[in-house]
Amino acid sequence: MNKLCLLLQYPLLLTIFCLQIPVSAQEVNLIKGLQVYAPLDTSCENKSVNRLAKAHFQGTHISYNRGVDGFGGAAFFNGKAYARMEHNPKSKYVTFSFWFNTNAMQRENVLLACDKKGYGASISLGGKLNVYLHLVGQQLYTYEHPTNLADGKWHHVAATFDGSRFAVYIDAIEGKAVHEEQGFGADKQIRYEASGLSLGALPKESEPKFYTGLIDEILIYNRALSKDEVKIIANKGRIKQEETLENPILYLPFEQRHANVSPNLLEETEVHAEGGSFANNNCNNGGEQFMKNLDGQGFISGGTSFELPKFTLSFWMSSYTADESFVAGWDTTGYRLILNPKGKPGKLRAQVWVSKSEMLTLNAPETVNDGTCHFIVLSFDGQGAKLYVDGNLREEKRADAGKAMTGGANIWHAASTFLIGRERGQNPKMQFLGMVDEVRLYNRALSTEEVKILKSLVTTIQPSYKIYETAGAGSIYLSAFNPTNQEMTFILKNAAGDKIFQDKVKPGSLPPKELAIKADWKTCKGEWKR
Repeated sequence: MNKLCLLLQYPLLLTIFCLQIPVSAQEVNLIKGLQVYAPLDTSCENKSVNRLAKAHFQGTHISYNRGVDGFGGAAFFNGKAYARMEHNPKSKYVTFSFWFNTNAMQRENVLLACDKKGYGASISLGGKLNVYLHLVGQQLYTYEHPTNLADGKWHHVAATFDGSRFAVYIDAIEGKAVHEEQGFGADKQIRYEASGLSLGALPKESEPKFYTGLIDEILIYNRALSKDEVKIIANKGRIKQEETLENPILYLPFEQRHANVSPNLLEETEVHAEGGSFANNNCNNGGEQFMKNLDGQGFISGGTSFELPKFTLSFWMSSYTADESFVAGWDTTGYRLILNPKGKPGKLRAQVWVSKSEMLTLNAPETVNDGTCHFIVLSFDGQGAKLYVDGNLREEKRADAGKAMTGGANIWHAASTFLIGRERGQNPKMQFLGMVDEVRLYNRALSTEEVKILKSLVTTIQPSYKIYETAGAGSIYLSAFNPTNQEMTFILKNAAGDKIFQDKVKPGSLPPKELAIKADWKTCKGEWKR
């Protein structure tokens, strides 16, 4: 299984005051919920594999020096420099972690801070470190470290909040029991009053509080790390990331609720559902067998945080509708999947906008409005789009190399909204009548092999039948099973293709029926129609 790894390394040659301890590399899975990873080697870029497109730093007047324990680089803030992220990922729970090194005299200077409220850390006269977190309801957790940390050495800071407990760790050692001394109860929420996050200063404030010194290895999670996980990070680890199927930006399993249950869940990646219902389905994902039934009125919508320059959207769908229908994607521009496009009944079409004037159109040849479950995947890698049906690549289109492709294309969004089930919330068009399940959205293009793996995570239950002869009596019987939510017609034909039996089968099992057929029943074949 792919994972995010921290390689723990110690000096091999120490002074006479230390022991010589060789330590081998160790791997630890810490990718879950990692929203921001800025190693600050030569830029402020957010390199988390889970990042949203809006979650990135831009720096000014920053130079780069030797980093923690000689690993890579670190950002040097000269008293005039800062880095800023305009759209800080907002989460219910949080861990923020970083390294700093300074020997400069400071006057409450900012190391890391959200705009207005939120959370952050600063250092003041005497090298006193202050770490804080604001709660809804005017409540404030604060921690002040008692000793001087402006000593020209690297120090690690981590703070975690799980809804009731605020813990601060300095160099892997937990500080005083802030959560007990300032206990505000359980199920508390972080108070965010603005969207930005800054390093080294608060540039939009009248007093920016510029910091002088080094900062390195910024980590922000949407969950509270355990004490052991904090110790691992504080062990001067160097982060190495690998991409995984386990961390989509959006995951809607529809097990009798609409919630986004992605491990990368953020405030802005929640979804809104209106109408529709839950129904037993014919996709078995190992849990409760429910999928979202969109009845031509219901729909699901998400915000602009789902705007990604590269993406993979995957889901299962089942429908009988013959009407042109918007299944999933963005209204207006972006990308979308249309069932029964004009002139193509029963087919699926994808449209992907890579610029205001260039749209890629992809078509799948098979009929997908047959009432059975089909696995649909649309991806874009910055160069072109791919459409898969049931794990098979059906069409691939490349963007115009002479235009947007010079440095790689991005998905082009006008004023649009991410939707499932109909084109627009305010002005609905092309309502989808059918069911969807297991919706996943990634911030990258999956490979063909990954698409096949993703498909294998869910098994489909197709309509089935059995013809058999009872022992002794010589009678021929038929039993049938219709796992869909619609009535279907079962037709039995002989070897010549002539229809010899037909019956309607409601959802569920058809009780055994005796067949009065003279043909050799072993050569008969059945088929299902809606």
